[in-house]
Amino acid sequence: MKIAFLFSTLEGFGLVKVAFSLLKELKNNSFDVHAITLSEEPANSMLDDFIQAGIPVHTLNMSRLKGMFYAQKALTELVRKERFDILHSHGFRANLIHSQIERRIPKTKTVMTIHLDPKDDARHPLGPLFSLWRTHKHIQIIKNTEHVVACAKSLSETLKKYNISIPYIQNGIEMPLLSIDKQSEEQKKLQETTKGNPISVVLSGLHHRKNIGTIIRAYNRLGENFPLIIIGEGPDRKELEEIAGKHIHFTGYQKEPADYLSAADIYLSASYTEGLPLSVMEAMSYGIIPVLSNIPSHREIVENTPFQNFLFSCNDEIQLYNHCKQLLEEKENRSLLKQQAKMLIKEKFSSQKMANEYINYYKKCLE
Repeated sequence: MKIAFLFSTLEGFGLVKVAFSLLKELKNNSFDVHAITLSEEPANSMLDDFIQAGIPVHTLNMSRLKGMFYAQKALTELVRKERFDILHSHGFRANLIHSQIERRIPKTKTVMTIHLDPKDDARHPLGPLFSLWRTHKHIQIIKNTEHVVACAKSLSETLKKYNISIPYIQNGIEMPLLSIDKQSEEQKKLQETTKGNPISVVLSGLHHRKNIGTIIRAYNRLGENFPLIIIGEGPDRKELEEIAGKHIHFTGYQKEPADYLSAADIYLSASYTEGLPLSVMEAMSYGIIPVLSNIPSHREIVENTPFQNFLFSCNDEIQLYNHCKQLLEEKENRSLLKQQAKMLIKEKFSSQKMANEYINYYKKCLE
C-alpha cells in the first residue's frame, strides 16, 4: 500500500509530530509512505527528521497566495504520477486543497484526520470574518468527505454539535528512550538553576487558547522554591513574561525538549480546548505527573486513573495552586504517580496502537 500524508508544512507542533510517529510505524509495517507539503518550510520544521527516518518528502513550495491558484493542479499531477493508494491530509489548509482535487484523483482514496474543533482551529490574524469562513468551510469539507476520523473520542463527541458523526482513532506517541547513565549539560544547568527543587513544566504554544496566565498566577503564589519551566513560543510571550516571577523560566521553542522533560516532576496544561494533546502524553511518557484543566480531551487521557483527582477548572488558579502544592510537598506520592503516568501512556496511547487502528481503517477504505 502506498500512502502519502498531506500537510501545509512540517512545522514541528503536535499535529505533525503525531503524523510523523504514525508514518514511522507504517513504514515499519512495510507500507510505502511519503509526505507532501504545500509551502516552504519554517525555521522549526521537522523536515530533517522526516529525511533521517527515510520518509520521502515532496514539496510544492508555494506561498499561500500562489497556492490558491496553482496548488490544486500541482498536487493532482504529483498524486497521479506517484499513484498513491491513499492521500491522507492533516489540518485545515491541507484538507481544503485535498477536498478540491478529490474528484480529479479517483484512483486515490481520500482520508482526513481532524485534530481540533473547526471553530477553535479557525482563529486567524485576518480577523473574525475570515475565521468564521474557515469554520464553515472546514465543517462543510468534513461533512462531504467519506473517510474522516477524529484524533480523539472527545473530539468525535464535540463534532456532533455540527451534525457530524465520525469515528475516532486516538493519537499515540513513541515512548522515549531514556538514558540514566549520564546527565546532559542542559540537565546539569537546569538542576543548578532550580537548586534541586521539584520542577514543573509547560510545553505549549503561548497564545490565548492555552491559558498560560492561569498557570503563572498559581506559581507566583507557590513562590520561588517551586520553579516552573515554560517551553514554547507565541504571541503572548512578552505579556506572560511581564507577570511571571523570577522562578518562572521561559526557554522559547525547543525542537528536542527531552532534557527538560526527563528532569521534571509535574506537567501543567490549563488549555480551554484541545484535540487529544500530544504534549500531555509526551510529558507523561517521561513519567511526569499531569495536572490538567477539566476539559473533555484531558479527561479522556486521565479518566479512571489517580490523575483525574488533579483536574482543575480552567481559570481557577486557587484550585490549581492547591493541587500543585500537594504534589510538590509529597515526594513519596510523586514517585509512585510518576511511574503510573508512564505506564498509562505505554498501555493506552502508544504509536503502535494508533498505527494498528489506522492500518485497519485504510484497509476498509480500499475495500
